Amino acid sequence: MDIKELENILKIGETTTVAFKSWVKAKNFKERVELAVDELMGFANAQGGTVYMGVEDSGDVTGCFDYDTQKLIESIYDKTRPPLFTECKELKYQNKTILALSVKHDGITYATTDGRCTKRLGKNTKPHYPSE
Repeated sequence: MDIKELENILKIGETTTVAFKSWVKAKNFKERVELAVDELMGFANAQGGTVYMGVEDSGDVTGCFDYDTQKLIESIYDKTRPPLFTECKELKYQNKTILALSVKHDGITYATTDGRCTKRLGKNTKPHYPSE
């Protein structure tokens, strides 16, 4: 992805396949993982998509720091059933790092290890119930 593509995503904002999550507002690693899991699971249960960690809802880039991408993708994998495979790319923008976490839709329904299930609906992620 080049800078122009990223700037276009930031300008358009959240969509059915794009979500922004703040890294700085999350209290700790566990909260960051929870935010990522809910969104990524929602994307995987819909049409796939990317969560941009380090980006505020407004599209302002605040960046990520003190992270371990391997630990992040393994934590997402460990908290989902069946385990969800996530691609993670580090993007540099205005001297800040954005983590782009992507999943594909493969027809499998994913849930968390504690039994929650979500699905992307427009610009929001909503509960996804067994009857659906």
